[in-house]
Amino acid sequence: SLFYTYEPFKLVFTVDHHFMGPSSYRKARPASVSSSGFHSQQRRRLTYSQPTSIESLETFNGDMTRRSEKEILQALNDRFAGYIDKVRNLEMHNRNLEAEAAALRQSQAGRISVGEHYERELNDLRGLLQQLTGEKTRAALEHEHLEEDIQHLRVRLEDEARSREELEARLSDAARSNQDAIRGSQEEIAEYRRQLQGRTIELETLRGAKESLERQRMESEDRHQDDINSLQETINQLDNELKTTKWEMASQLRDYQELLNVKMALDIEIAAYRFARVKVQTSFLLFRHSYQRFSIFLPSVVLKQEAAGGRGESLCVRWQPVHLPGEQDLSPHQSKKRGDLRHCDRGGTDG
Repeated sequence: SLFYTYEPFKLVFTVDHHFMGPSSYRKARPASVSSSGFHSQQRRRLTYSQPTSIESLETFNGDMTRRSEKEILQALNDRFAGYIDKVRNLEMHNRNLEAEAAALRQSQAGRISVGEHYERELNDLRGLLQQLTGEKTRAALEHEHLEEDIQHLRVRLEDEARSREELEARLSDAARSNQDAIRGSQEEIAEYRRQLQGRTIELETLRGAKESLERQRMESEDRHQDDINSLQETINQLDNELKTTKWEMASQLRDYQELLNVKMALDIEIAAYRFARVKVQTSFLLFRHSYQRFSIFLPSVVLKQEAAGGRGESLCVRWQPVHLPGEQDLSPHQSKKRGDLRHCDRGGTDG
């Protein structure tokens, strides 16, 4: 018989070797599925691809959910125990048949007919023995395949367990980080809501103040509309007067410019007249003072126009001594005294 113990991610098989009789062989021989068919079916059932992603893990977990590990291992153990019993029963039956054949050959060696009968039976038994030997070989191969499948399942189960632990750790970390992010977002949302409420209250207050100011503005406009209209009329009138005044000022400036031109022409004529008069007076003085050492003082006429203040021109005459040939030089004091004679006429005043 075969016993198994199930531990997490570990399977341990134990086999107790004992001999069973022909009756056990007769019970164990009937089987619903042949050994080769069972092996191919088990190979198809137990051959999986290694999980490389979360989808394969989910598929494998779904399969394991539909059929629990305990049921799978129980079925495998039952089938394996049946094949072991079958092989042992066949071996025992083979040995019994060989013993019976030897006994028959010894007891019935003299009887040809009986010998032929047993010979035929012996041939049948030999064919049966060969068949049982082939089945034994196939059972051994299936046993090896089952061991490989079990080992493969054990390794895959360990890999899946490690992957599950890693995924659970990742999910735990992600859940913690998401929880922290959710708490932070909730706090931010609460703060934004408080700020929104405050801003809403401020907005309502400002709207009320705006409406009040609008009403006051409209009332003020209604009250001062007449004053505004009157002031606007006054402004328009003053603008018209200002335009008229500017036009009059421009006209007066043109008249003033014409008067300045006339005045300048008159001033030039007056200056020419004064210069002629000074020239006559100079000739008279020249003859009057000719007896003094034959010194002749010639006038130096300077015509100046005073632009600053617009007072017109001034006429100045400076007397300078002219020495005749043979006249002695005067002393510096006399020369200074006689040379400082001037005649200036400013603004129509004779000197």
